[in-house]
Amino acid sequence: MSERNQKRMQALAAKSVSSWVEPDGVSDGSLIFLIREFLHKCPCPGVSAAGKSIPALERVDNSAAEKMLKQIEKRVPRMFFDKEPGRVAKWLHSENADRDEVPYGVDEFISATFSPGILIASYQQFPGKKVSELRSSDWKDYAAILKLDGVFRHVRNSLAHSFFCEVSREKDGASVPYFFFQDVSGRQNVSARMFLSKPTLEYLAQIGNSDGGIEVN
Repeated sequence: MSERNQKRMQALAAKSVSSWVEPDGVSDGSLIFLIREFLHKCPCPGVSAAGKSIPALERVDNSAAEKMLKQIEKRVPRMFFDKEPGRVAKWLHSENADRDEVPYGVDEFISATFSPGILIASYQQFPGKKVSELRSSDWKDYAAILKLDGVFRHVRNSLAHSFFCEVSREKDGASVPYFFFQDVSGRQNVSARMFLSKPTLEYLAQIGNSDGGIEVN
């Protein structure tokens, strides 16, 4: 691998202060919606006492989680997930989304890491096994669970740590609210970036109350 490619595989370092982070600039209605649906009602196990129910996650049903991800992908075709922050950084670079600024345009995306360790810590899988002992052969059959969990967990974390902002974009002749979320790992690397419209977030809030095979309009 060339030195240039090696650099692109490194994790994307998060700045301690970013000019685009403006939670105070989020409208009151949007802020109430985000806190209610994605902070207080985050469906990921162990992160919210008032978490909503997603049957696919409750049952640890990878097939149902795959169906839900496909539904989300219809609205957000640009999705990328990986265990390694460096590969997430490489994808962000390829999509011109690695700059410390709000993305241009109206194209939505999700780029996020996932942590196989949550299968033990949050989903009580692999009893008796340590996180350090997990191998890809162990968690590959849970990949959709990890990705779906990651979507909600990273949005929740970005809200909790105030790494988000709201912007207005013109789409189909109308002004539409968009939100930029960033989550950061304990090593201060970017673990997720998402650029999502309010209609898509409303869809994600609804999908939390559906089963894996139910289409939410």
